[in-house]
Amino acid sequence: MWCLFSLGQLSERLFGKLQTFFIYLLTGVGGALLSIAHDPRHMEVGASGAVFGIAGALLAGVKFGNLAISAGEKRALTSSMIFFIGVNFLLGSGVTALGANVDNMCHLGGFVTGLLIGLPMGGFAQRHKGFQWATLLITTVLLTLGYKELENKYGVPEQLKQAQVALDRRDYQGAIGFLEQYLQKNPNDERMWTTLGALYAEVNQREKAVTAFQRALAINPDSQTAKQALTELKEEPSPQK
Repeated sequence: MWCLFSLGQLSERLFGKLQTFFIYLLTGVGGALLSIAHDPRHMEVGASGAVFGIAGALLAGVKFGNLAISAGEKRALTSSMIFFIGVNFLLGSGVTALGANVDNMCHLGGFVTGLLIGLPMGGFAQRHKGFQWATLLITTVLLTLGYKELENKYGVPEQLKQAQVALDRRDYQGAIGFLEQYLQKNPNDERMWTTLGALYAEVNQREKAVTAFQRALAINPDSQTAKQALTELKEEPSPQK
């Protein structure tokens, strides 16, 4: 919090208060995206990625921009930013090596996003506030595209989300419909074939349940869940017509 307070005050003076707010938000998102890309199962809290982002924006703006500060202040700020970033990256790596949960990939993502924002914000964008907002808008678009790419790669497909909603309402037929749609596009998902088989069995569609479990076994012959389900279905008496 002390780093955020100190860096935030400096950023507000050099870039503007509202601009600093958006730098904070965007670099926090940039840090989270790199963290997800590195390990999509990783869960995190905190805002250290955004703090590194403000530091990166300040470093780029001060070192390579034309901000209205003296040469002496520019040298001092550049040195202090490099020291802050270097020490904290090293501390993060050391703490992680000891088994603690410090996400240096999030720090790196925030820092790099801050560098990319700080270059134009401290350079040509200083000439007109419109250029500053254009920089922030372009960054938002790029981060949105990055999010969409990660969502397509690691996110839960819409049919599975809807199937879960239907299951929460105990609407088994609705869930079956969504799973059938999903498996038309993803026929090699053994786990969802097993889930669909269980739902077929739940609504007494025995033949479809057997077919679904057989499809699961065709994908993974070692699936104990599918083997056990098929055994139980064969042991059950056929429904009387």
